[in-house]
Amino acid sequence: MSFRIKILPLVALLLLAILYVPSSVPGTAPCSQLASGAKHGFLGFLVPSAAACPGPEFTVTANPSSLTINPGATGTSTIALTSLYGFSGTVSLSTSPSPLCPSPNCSTWSINPTSVTLPPNGTAASTLTITAGTSSPTPGNGVNVTVSGTSGNLTRSAIVKFTTSSTPDFTLSAYPNPQTTQPGATATYTILVTSINGFSGTVNLQTPLVPCSTYCWNVNPTVVNVPAGGNATSILIITTTTGIKPGNYQFTVFGFSGGLSHQVTAYFNVVSSTP
Repeated sequence: MSFRIKILPLVALLLLAILYVPSSVPGTAPCSQLASGAKHGFLGFLVPSAAACPGPEFTVTANPSSLTINPGATGTSTIALTSLYGFSGTVSLSTSPSPLCPSPNCSTWSINPTSVTLPPNGTAASTLTITAGTSSPTPGNGVNVTVSGTSGNLTRSAIVKFTTSSTPDFTLSAYPNPQTTQPGATATYTILVTSINGFSGTVNLQTPLVPCSTYCWNVNPTVVNVPAGGNATSILIITTTTGIKPGNYQFTVFGFSGGLSHQVTAYFNVVSSTP
């Protein structure tokens, strides 16, 4: 009786060893699973049968996968690539379909970089940039852009859906931009306020509430009336002091109308007036 009592725990441990096979961690080897049709062990119990790991693999995802963009504006989506099961190598990226016509009338898109290198069980990323056209697709409609990643015989993809906004809005732009000037000189920009999706109304143009130091500025007029489907202009003049140091500078003008707000940045490079 004493011998039987001692041997029972050993039998129980043996059964557990036969029945228990730890599952593998995704992306590592070996892989095991309780397959349908698993074989009977020598004690008559079902035991897991080993299944081969999937081959090297990668995934492609987009974040965000949906964008709403004003006509003439741009939006971006991050394209993330993830290695699985030890995949490593170069993945080439492409987009489809092709834009129907050039910008600005038609929407256009591009991926950058067009090639990424994935380390084993690591990640890489690229950026999809979409510029919404002024006429195609029409406001409220959209396009599905497919980003495909290819490496050897493997091709994986993600879809980014973008819709052209139908909400009345406006844009700000400055030209010519950038400009080059000298100490004690001026740079003059035209600030263009453009109606989008039938926007009409008054736009207030404002500048930072800080005193001028190495350069001063003036916007005139500070209030413009934008007709539906049209535009209005204002003039920005930047005057540099004689003591300004050579280099690159920037200045931002803000536009407000109701709950809408936008901004545009004017860039200028100051070069020495003496050789």
